[in-house]
Amino acid sequence: MTSLRKILEYSRNFWSLGTVLIVGLLLILFFWYGVAGAHREFLQKNEELSIIAARRANVLQIKREHEGVNLLKKRLEQSFVTPDTIVSFIEFVESSGRDVGVAVVIGNVAETGDGQVFKITTEGSYSALINFLAHLENSPYLVKVAKVEFNQSFDAVSKTSTVRSTIDLKAANP
Repeated sequence: MTSLRKILEYSRNFWSLGTVLIVGLLLILFFWYGVAGAHREFLQKNEELSIIAARRANVLQIKREHEGVNLLKKRLEQSFVTPDTIVSFIEFVESSGRDVGVAVVIGNVAETGDGQVFKITTEGSYSALINFLAHLENSPYLVKVAKVEFNQSFDAVSKTSTVRSTIDLKAANP
């Protein structure tokens, strides 16, 4: 009888241990399934957050580009010679001549369909005249040298050469 009792006790312990192991295994599977679901949800939320961050970066980039376009548009509008800016343009031409050592006289201003044409007469050295033309080319105004006529004279006493030129400078209308 004691051996039957021992067998029953062992079988009860075996079933108890088996039940604990099965319940533990079921708990582990349940938690593993929960962790896997949380991991999938985390990855999905992380991807959504990345998409939102990329959209926000695109919006900021578009904003910066829009500001740049507006700045370029403003600079372009300011580069036309209009009745409001003609005085500042003439001052620019005269100061450019002084900066490079060319005497500048602005004659007629003729209005054409696509802008104004300024008749400019200069006097100075050849290199100063070239520098003056470079100043005009690099000016903040939209201008084009339409025609240039040179006349060179040489003073035998001072042994200097003077270049006189007539320039037709065309300024575009907006």
